[in-house]
Amino acid sequence: MGTSDAGAAGDGPGACAPDDLDALQISDSLFPTGMFASSGGLELMFAKGMVTGARELSALCRDLITHQVGVADCVALANAYDAASHEDTDAIEEIDAACCSAKTVREARDAYVRSGVQLCRCVAEFCGDERLARYRGCIRDKRASGVYPVALGVCCSALRIGKRRAAHILLYGFAANMAGAALRLGMIQHFEAQKMIHELKPAMREAAESCITRDVSEMWQFCPHAEVLQMAHARADENMFIT
Repeated sequence: MGTSDAGAAGDGPGACAPDDLDALQISDSLFPTGMFASSGGLELMFAKGMVTGARELSALCRDLITHQVGVADCVALANAYDAASHEDTDAIEEIDAACCSAKTVREARDAYVRSGVQLCRCVAEFCGDERLARYRGCIRDKRASGVYPVALGVCCSALRIGKRRAAHILLYGFAANMAGAALRLGMIQHFEAQKMIHELKPAMREAAESCITRDVSEMWQFCPHAEVLQMAHARADENMFIT
């Protein structure tokens, strides 16, 4: 990054400059969060013949964005982002607890926590922001779990990535992970995956716009069928994915 960019964000070791490349980096599939190991219950849905192609998959993803990822995960992210920007560690801990408790399926909850902790660990390697350091301290001291949406909100605040863009990262990552899982299951082809992601963009934008103004007390989700299948997935003899 250029000198002028670095100066805009503060000088010294670990200073973070506002840059689109930061958003691209943490949203890239190469970034080692481990989210690719989850299918959100899709593996069992495919095995049972409930979701067998691109059309059904697109409808499932839209429902999950509308009834879970947007209204729960993105709301938690947006509130964690604001709390981190105001250096309110107590509020981050409360948001972390609320988000983690909303993950009622143990395997899904554990996967979200592992991914969030890994995200913070990796971002801390190249960003020395004190807000991120404090959140990692909360995780180390068991005062926070490190659940992924909250971790992403804190990391995006630390990297000076805008709140709306942070929500887009979360939503796009969800759609891409579902498409990736479907590809590995042999459910769809690559061109179908890209078409599906593109067609989901309006739902992603709507969810992002809605979530960034909501208080954490307004966080909710209602996807009982998907959650029941995630629970059943954990009891299967052989699984390709964690959930």
